[in-house]
Amino acid sequence: MITLAYVRTMAVYNAEMNWRLYGAAKLLSDAERRPPRGAFWDSIDGTLAHLL
Repeated sequence: MITLAYVRTMAVYNAEMNWRLYGAAKLLSDAERRPPRGAFWDSIDGTLAHLL
């Protein structure tokens, strides 16, 4: 059963992971983020755009 406590925990976790992900992405240049990487959304930029 999904409880309010569980939803709150997942929201906090999601916020933390977003903070870490975008912090790491800020360290990359455009040239490093844009090339195809063979991932589902092709590039890191594509993945970030999908998540946004």
